[in-house]
Amino acid sequence: LKKHLVTASYVSDSISQLDGAAKSAGITILCEMGLDPGI
Repeated sequence: LKKHLVTASYVSDSISQLDGAAKSAGITILCEMGLDPGI
């Protein structure tokens, strides 16, 4: 899909494995961003 991703989720092993491919494709992945409910 080649879409940027911003999520409040923690960085998982599966997301970490996408780092090289995302950088090569010019895609930004930002984890642990945003406001968690209950704060």
